[in-house]
Amino acid sequence: MKIHVYNREKVAQRQVLIPTWEATVIERQGTKVKAQLDFPVSGNDRLPVRSGDSILVDSHAAVGESKLARVLCSSLHTDQVGEIPFYGFGPLIYHAFTSQSKRPFYATGSGFKGQTSLETSIIKMTENAGFKKQLDLKLYVPKDECLQPAFKIQVQEDSIKCNADKSSCDATLVLAGGARRFNAKQERVGAVGLQQEVSLKGIDITHRHEMYNIQMFKALPKILNQIVQKADAVQ
Repeated sequence: MKIHVYNREKVAQRQVLIPTWEATVIERQGTKVKAQLDFPVSGNDRLPVRSGDSILVDSHAAVGESKLARVLCSSLHTDQVGEIPFYGFGPLIYHAFTSQSKRPFYATGSGFKGQTSLETSIIKMTENAGFKKQLDLKLYVPKDECLQPAFKIQVQEDSIKCNADKSSCDATLVLAGGARRFNAKQERVGAVGLQQEVSLKGIDITHRHEMYNIQMFKALPKILNQIVQKADAVQ
């Protein structure tokens, strides 16, 4: 949850609020919460947060325990095996966790090969837009658990059935997918996933891999939502 910090000052006999920091709530202990300062709104990076400052909350929502937060592992990219390449699995499972999980999921990891970190992207964006070049940005990255997407897609043996000229075929794909769980020491501590068959009809055998990919985009969202539910049930 994002919060905004305002310094209270008296100007012309009136109390005014001056925005100083944007921050993120990262931990809850009973009725108290802990926030991490993300970046200064004012030009002074060292302007402290003081007693009496005002806090504006973006939205009112329950704050999860910090140990429940997840992120993609920055050093472990999507692991893909099997005969059918499908490069959409990583982004799709990322979207499933961010939109469907009951636990906080952070975009501050760099889980895809060649991906620029969110922190670097923001700094470059502000520099290119003409803003300050020395942006002291500190984004929160969960340390207790990270996820590595992993999947395998293959055609079920003897499932391909075609018409006489092989212009139209039916096939069954077997998808085994999910996410491996790693702790702060990059030790694997578990995995969540499932295996499911996907029946396809009317496949052009010449362009079968492309058509397999199209069908995966249609079938995967529902499957990934089930994976997220299984992950949320793991303590």
